[in-house]
Amino acid sequence: MIASTLFAQTLLAQPVEQSAEQFLLQAPGIRQSHVGISLFDPDSNRFLYQYQSDHFFTPASNTKIPTCYLAMKYLGDSLLSFRVRESGDSLFLVPAGDPTFLNPLFPDQHFFQYLQSSSKKIWIQYQTEDAFTPYGSGWTWDGFQDSYSTERAAMPVFGNLVHFKRSENRLEVHPKMAGRPPYFTEPMIQLLGKGDHVEIDRQFDKNQFYFKKRNAPFSAQQVPFKTDNGLTNFLFLRDTLNRSGDNFFMGAERNFSGYRSVYSQPTDSMLRVMMWESDNHLADQSLLMVSQQRLGKMNDGALIEQVMKTDFAGMPHDPRWTDGSGLSRYNLFSPDDFVFILDRMKKEFGMGRIAGIFPTGGVGTLKSYYNSIPGQLFAKTGTLSGVVALSGFLQARSGKWLIFSVLVNNHRTTAKTVREGVEKFLLRVRDLY
Repeated sequence: MIASTLFAQTLLAQPVEQSAEQFLLQAPGIRQSHVGISLFDPDSNRFLYQYQSDHFFTPASNTKIPTCYLAMKYLGDSLLSFRVRESGDSLFLVPAGDPTFLNPLFPDQHFFQYLQSSSKKIWIQYQTEDAFTPYGSGWTWDGFQDSYSTERAAMPVFGNLVHFKRSENRLEVHPKMAGRPPYFTEPMIQLLGKGDHVEIDRQFDKNQFYFKKRNAPFSAQQVPFKTDNGLTNFLFLRDTLNRSGDNFFMGAERNFSGYRSVYSQPTDSMLRVMMWESDNHLADQSLLMVSQQRLGKMNDGALIEQVMKTDFAGMPHDPRWTDGSGLSRYNLFSPDDFVFILDRMKKEFGMGRIAGIFPTGGVGTLKSYYNSIPGQLFAKTGTLSGVVALSGFLQARSGKWLIFSVLVNNHRTTAKTVREGVEKFLLRVRDLY
């Protein structure tokens, strides 16, 4: 019986290998790339197909998979947003890294409304033990003005972005303070008539925003602001609350005795946006929030060092992991590493919860792919220049769930060509099993 089962599995592996050769390994535009494939059956606890699955690859946003796992495990049902202590006429707030605070993607802002209604003096108390840099290790410097590369912060506001939007012949800016000097000094006449062919840019080392000519008319744009060790966030929140300098202060805190916890959004609602839209800001802040929960401070480097010895101690190939989002090109994971994490995720949380967080065919970052099998594939994409990655769960025709990871590095064709090759391969795998 065992021999016949192994024989059948061997027969199945041959067409999988042939499909990998046809759609990826020998496909035009892809065959000169570096490709790694890992296909795993969690029911039988065996690999069905592996090709360079022990090699290291730059995974791009597939790095959000270990981040998501830790957030699912440690952030609880709802996100800790602030720790709060009231004393006399003062309200002391210790921020906990919550990226949904005043973020337009999350309209429910009940704590901000509470702050609006309070007449007490407000103290923003940054934690003295926090140790992280605004940018992650290995991030490219020239993305500072692009919305995908926001700075990390203990108290994010507005997604750490300035939101510019044209409304008729007016320029709406949120936070409003960023639309006034010294942050923005451009004359609004630039948006009228022939002068509206502009975009917003920012000085490299300061929060000075300005118009730059471009071919298309301006409609809307989001530009990261420099957090300046939390000072900018403090000033933007103070202005948004219409507070003055004599009733809104910034300080430091290391003792949480007497503080109560304030929660914001359901954790999975944030993770869903993170995974569907591949939101780097939500991912990097998630790692800082997990660090706050596990270590009592925001230190992503120390957290990664700890979880690699504990939660991910059995990882097959000892990856190099440097940030929460995958913006860093220092990250190096193998396909087998992702299969390991995804298998653990399935065992610990179940497909029901995973299906509520990961995108499926036709939605999110998969909106143009796998439209024929919605609800039968849940996966995370990853894209950088020369990098295409996809790792997740695939339901075969038999009904069983398979776990896969396909990582492609150093391609010189279009990302669309690679994605289509991966799609053809996985649809063929689905038919075979």
